Amino acid sequence: MKALFKIIRPFIIPIIVTLIVVLLFHYIFMFGYVPTSSMEPTLETGSLILGLRLFDELNTGDIIVF
Repeated sequence: MKALFKIIRPFIIPIIVTLIVVLLFHYIFMFGYVPTSSMEPTLETGSLILGLRLFDELNTGDIIVF
C-alpha cells in the first residue's frame, strides 16, 4: 500500500487542481465568443469573453451570455 502511495503521491496535487478548475468552469464561469458584429460597439467581432453563471439581479447595461 505504501509503495502504491509513493507512486501516486506526485500526481495528487495536479489532479486536485485540475478537478477544481474543471468544476469552476462547469458551474461558475463560461467562455464566450462574439462571432458577428451584432454587439458592436460594446463588444468587437472576434472578442473572447468570460461570463459568470451566478448573478443576483439584472441591471440596465448588463450583458447576457448564453
